[in-house]
Amino acid sequence: LTPPYTVVHNGRQQLVQRVTVDGGSGARADLSSPCREPTDGYFVMLQLDPAEVNSGAQSAVEVTSSDPALQLDIAAALRPTPVAGAAPPPVRQVGAGKWAFQLQGPGSWVLELRADALSYRQRSFASGLMVFAEFEDTDPPQVSDPSVVFFGPGTHRLPLQPSWNLDGEGRGLRLANHSTVYLAPGAVVLGTLRGDHVHNVSIRGRGILAAAFLPGESPPCAPARLPDCRPNCSRSSVPTSSNGVLITNGSNIRIEGITIVHATSWNIHLQSVRGAHVQRVKILGWRVYNDGVDLDSVQDAVVEDCFIRSDDDAIAVKGMGRALDTRNVTVRRSTLFNQAHGNCMQIGQVWNSAVSNIRFDHIVCVHQRGTAFEILNDGRAMVSDVVYADVAVHALNWPEWDQNCTKAAHSLDFGLKVCSLCLPACLPVCLSVCLAGWL
Repeated sequence: LTPPYTVVHNGRQQLVQRVTVDGGSGARADLSSPCREPTDGYFVMLQLDPAEVNSGAQSAVEVTSSDPALQLDIAAALRPTPVAGAAPPPVRQVGAGKWAFQLQGPGSWVLELRADALSYRQRSFASGLMVFAEFEDTDPPQVSDPSVVFFGPGTHRLPLQPSWNLDGEGRGLRLANHSTVYLAPGAVVLGTLRGDHVHNVSIRGRGILAAAFLPGESPPCAPARLPDCRPNCSRSSVPTSSNGVLITNGSNIRIEGITIVHATSWNIHLQSVRGAHVQRVKILGWRVYNDGVDLDSVQDAVVEDCFIRSDDDAIAVKGMGRALDTRNVTVRRSTLFNQAHGNCMQIGQVWNSAVSNIRFDHIVCVHQRGTAFEILNDGRAMVSDVVYADVAVHALNWPEWDQNCTKAAHSLDFGLKVCSLCLPACLPVCLSVCLAGWL
C-alpha cells in the first residue's frame, strides 16, 4: 500500500515506512473485545549533516498528504514539546494537504493535525506521521573489521533459529563478545538479537530492526491466549515471543540510534547486566506485552534521548533476576508514548533483594492512558531512592475509557486540566498525574 504521506527533505524525497502500531483485536488482552483489524502507522527518518546544523543552517522539510479528507485548511504542529531544551520547529500550511517546517537539530515528534472538520481518528495524536530526525553517523565501523556484523542498505533476513521459539519467520542472530552489530541508514533487518554471557557489545546505526515481521507486512497471528478474529488465524497457535534485543548476564552493552519495530514481546530486555547505555533509540510497539525498554536486575544503566511508543509499559525497571540487585538506573530526556496497555514509568515486578537509586528525569509521557508512575513491589525487595524530576504527563482524551474507569473530557485544547486517570477497579496500585490534555 502506498503511504498517505510524501516527505521531501532538502529537495529529496524520503522513504516513508508503514508499520503496524495497533494489532487490532489480536493485540489486546481482553478476550471479549470486538473484532478489529490492525491499524497502520507511518514514520520517516531524516538524516542531518552535523556540520550544517552546527553552522546554523536549517533543513527544509515538506510533508504532503494524499488523503482526500486532508485537502482542507488544516493547522498542524509537531508534538510533544520537551520538558527542557529547544521546542519543536513551528509548522506552517503551504497548500491543501501540505505542510512545511525547518529543522534546526535532531528530535522525535508526531505531526499532529488540527481541524474541526476532521474525524476524531484523523486528528488523533496516535494517527500522526512520526518524524525522526537524526545526525548522520560520521564514524561508522569498517565493513572489513572482523568484530563487526555490518548490514548495509536493503532488507536482510537473519538466520533461522528453530530452537528459539520465535514469531514470524523465526529469525535471529546470536551476539558475540567484543562485537558490533551495525545497521546502516536504509538497512532493514528481520529478526531478533540475542546474547547470553556477552560483554562489550554495541548495537548501533540508523537502520531498522524488525523483530518478527517486516515493515509493510501484516502481523503474525496472535497466540491462543489473545483474541485474533482474522479468518486466516488459527486459535491453536503456540505462544511464542520475539524481542528486538534480549541480552542476559552481560556487561558493557550499548544500543544507539536504531529503530525497533514489530516485536511480539519486550522490545529491549536487558537482564542481569552490569553497565548499559541505550541512546537515541526509537521503539514502535503494537500489541500487549510490547514493553519498550525493560531493565531487569540491571546495574549502572542509562536510557536517554529515546522515543518509545509502547503498547505496554514504556520503561520498566524490574528485579526478576534474583541473583543481582537493581541499582543506579537513570532514564532521561525521553518521550514515552503509551497506548492501550501498561504504564509510562514502571518499577516492577521486583523479586530480587533490592531496587535502589532509580531516577526518571526530563520525561514526557504522551497519549497517557495508563498510570504515569507505578511501583509494583510484588516480592520482598526493599525499593528505595526513587526520584521523578521534571516530568510532564499529557493525558489521553479518549471519548470513553475502559468500562470500570472514568470518562475523560473530550477536548482538544492544550493546557492545564484536571482529570482522574484511574479508579481502584482498574489498577490495584495507582499513582497518576494528569497535567495536560491535547489528544
